Amino acid sequence: MVSIVVPVYNAEKYLEDCLISLVDQTYENIEIILVDDGSVDDSGRICDCWAEKDDRIIVYHKKNEGVSATRNFGIQRARGKFLMFVDADDMLVLNAVEYMVKEMIKNNSELVVCKYQSQDYKKNIRESNLRIELLLKEDYLREMMKRPFVAGSSLWNLNDFYSESRVDAVPHVNNKGVVGLNREKKDVYWFYKTALSRRPILVIGNREWKSRGGVVNTAQKECVPVFSNAEEVELFVNNKSLGKKKIEDNYALFDVPFVGGENLLEAVAVTGGNKLRDMLRIQFQLVGSQLKDEAVPFTELNVMLGSPRYFEDRAANVAWIPEQEYKPGSWGFIGGTSYRRQTGFGTMLGSDIDIHGTDMNPIFQTQRVGIKSFKADVPNGEYSVYLHWAELESDKEREALVYNLGADSEQTFAGNRSFGISMNGTTVLDDFNIARDYGYARAVIKKFVITVKDGKGVSVDFHKKEGEPILNAIRIYRNY
Repeated sequence: MVSIVVPVYNAEKYLEDCLISLVDQTYENIEIILVDDGSVDDSGRICDCWAEKDDRIIVYHKKNEGVSATRNFGIQRARGKFLMFVDADDMLVLNAVEYMVKEMIKNNSELVVCKYQSQDYKKNIRESNLRIELLLKEDYLREMMKRPFVAGSSLWNLNDFYSESRVDAVPHVNNKGVVGLNREKKDVYWFYKTALSRRPILVIGNREWKSRGGVVNTAQKECVPVFSNAEEVELFVNNKSLGKKKIEDNYALFDVPFVGGENLLEAVAVTGGNKLRDMLRIQFQLVGSQLKDEAVPFTELNVMLGSPRYFEDRAANVAWIPEQEYKPGSWGFIGGTSYRRQTGFGTMLGSDIDIHGTDMNPIFQTQRVGIKSFKADVPNGEYSVYLHWAELESDKEREALVYNLGADSEQTFAGNRSFGISMNGTTVLDDFNIARDYGYARAVIKKFVITVKDGKGVSVDFHKKEGEPILNAIRIYRNY
C-alpha cells in the first residue's frame, strides 16, 4: 500500500482538484492522509466531505504548526509500505503512483523523484511560480533557524552556469542559481539577504523582468514582491499609493495595476529611525481587449500559441503574452489544441528540446496543433505579420537525459506535415512542410506585410493538406 500524505492549509481553491487526481489513480491500493493544519477557510470541511465519499481518505485536524510538522504528523500515522508526499495545490497525472511504484520496485530504489509542471489556475503564472519558490525558501530557512546546532549551510548554487546538456527554457544553462549568468540578483537572493542581514534593506523584487505585457481594457494587475527587514512597507505606483502592508517572512506581495507605457514603482519603509526608498521602472506593453478601442491605441501584438505563459525577450525589448480564443472585436486562435508531449507518466505542456537557430526557446517550444485561423480585429492600416514555427516532432530517436529523472519525452514522429496559409483571402504559402524544408527543432520565421481595409482586420487561415497545421507564435506590428 502507498500512504499519500497531504498537508492542508487554507487550500480551498485547489483542494478539490488535488483530491480528484488522487482518488482517480490507476494504482488503487492507497490511503490518502489529509492533515488539516489549522485552516481558517473551507479546507477542513472539504476534507471531511471527501472522507465520507471514499474510505481510503483519512482526515486529521490539528492546530497550525507549519508544513514540515504537518508532514511529520502524517508520517507517524501512515500504514503503507511506500510513502508519498503531495501538496494540497498539486494534481497528479492518473498513472503517477502506479508508475513510481513500478520504477521503485524495478530498480530496487529507496527514493523516486519526478519533475513537475506549474499551472496558473487562470492567474498570472509568474505570480504562481514566484509564490511557490518563496514558500520553499521560507520553509528551508525556518527549519535551519530552528536548529541552534547549525552553524552554517550551503546554497546550491550561487549563480547560474553553463551546462551543455541543459535544454528547457534556457538552453545550455543551469538556471537554478540565486543570481544569473550576468550576476543579476534574483528574488531568492533578496529573500535570503533580507532574512540574514542586520543592516536595513528595502528592495522591489522582479527586478530582472523590466518589460511586461498584458491584455485588458485599461490596466493590468500583476503580483510584485517587496523584500525588507522593516516591519511594514508602502508601495507607490505612478505616484499613487497602494497602501501599506506588513512584512511577513521578509517580504510583502502587492497587486500592481500596471498601465500601458512606463510605470514607476517606489517602495518606502521606516526602520530604526531611517527612511528607506527603492525605485523600479517597468515598461508595460498593453493590448486592449477590443483592438479598435481608441483609449488603448494598437501598436503590436506578440502571442505564444499553445502557451499560458508570459516571456520577455530582453534583447528585442518585446513582451510575449499567452494565447486566447478568438472573440469578435478582439484577437485569438480558432480551432486546434495545445501541443503536449508524452512522458513516462503522462503528458506535459510544450517541448523540452533545444530549438536551433534561436536563443528564444520559449517562443518555439509550444504550439497550437490543428489550428484553423488566427484573427486580430485591428484598425485599418499597414501591418507586418511574423509567423513563428518549429517542428517539435522528429523522425529520429533522441537520447534520454539523466537529470530528467524519467520525465523524458516518449517521442512522437511528425510524419509528413504539409499545409497552406492565406491572409485575408490571399495565399501566401502553399505546400509548407517545415520538417522537409528546414528540419526538426529549427526556428523558422516568415514575415508578411498586409494592408487592412474596410475594417476587416487580419485573418491568418490554415489549410490542411497532410497532417495537422501548426503555429508556434505570431507577432503583428503596426507599420502605420
